[in-house]
Amino acid sequence: MVLKTKSFHWITPVGVVFLISKYRDYERKGRKCEFEGFDENSAIYHYLQRVDFFAILGIDLIENFVRRESRGRFLPAHSIGRGHHVEVDQLAELATDCIAPDLGDGEDDWDIPEHIRCLRYGLTELVNNVQQHSQGEGCIVVQYYPSFKSVTVAVADTGIGIRSSF
Repeated sequence: MVLKTKSFHWITPVGVVFLISKYRDYERKGRKCEFEGFDENSAIYHYLQRVDFFAILGIDLIENFVRRESRGRFLPAHSIGRGHHVEVDQLAELATDCIAPDLGDGEDDWDIPEHIRCLRYGLTELVNNVQQHSQGEGCIVVQYYPSFKSVTVAVADTGIGIRSSF
């Protein structure tokens, strides 16, 4: 697979997790994957580095930017699946902190607003489902868009799918 990236001007978290999933799928099947035409000075290239797109795929690149705190802005790509070092609850908490960075800092769960506890519970269930039922690996990326006042939570995995589970 050759991914021609010269025409990339914008990519969403959904696109990021899709590409990660496809890249991993091709590699698992013994197919070669490569990227062609990346402009190392482009905003898309820097965004993909910031969300750890290349790192999660094992592609070592030199970062030519200052990495800042991502909390409240985005959750970089994290692998979900057996054998990964990030626990389900911790990953759900990181995702929740991206969505509502100032609302989940209570001393205990009862200090956290109910809607944030519900959000965290839903994200915990989603990540747990991927970890339990994915046959390979999954990944998650979360991005907050302040100008649109919206959040995108993107998850991809290699499980059997909802339809096949019935």
